[in-house]
Amino acid sequence: MYRGMGQDAIIEYDATPGNADTLQMTSRISPEQLWFRKTDWGDLTVSIIGTADSMTIENWGRGEDAGSQNPTHIERFRLADGRMLLDAQVNQLVDAMAAFAPPAMGQTTLPDDYRTALMPVLAANWK
Repeated sequence: MYRGMGQDAIIEYDATPGNADTLQMTSRISPEQLWFRKTDWGDLTVSIIGTADSMTIENWGRGEDAGSQNPTHIERFRLADGRMLLDAQVNQLVDAMAAFAPPAMGQTTLPDDYRTALMPVLAANWK
């Protein structure tokens, strides 16, 4: 995933035990520049704030079951510096970000009130 990529979508369905798919971010993207939200129809959209760039993982919410590998999930989101967010942690970011509107086009940093609320959640989940 990179700045200037536009909008794209992934249809993921792999129920093979142990398989782990990764969405890789380029070096110019940090955790506080990614916006996670679920759509009403169960997709997960990851956007780069301040841009029109996004990746939608279709049917993310389908079959969510805490006790099993979800075949519609991308299991890892990885930054260029090696930090990773696992699929089991995505809901924490989605829930925290749901309290806010995504930053406006052109605004590539979080406003101070967003930063205060979101940085602890981001730090706890991107490892």
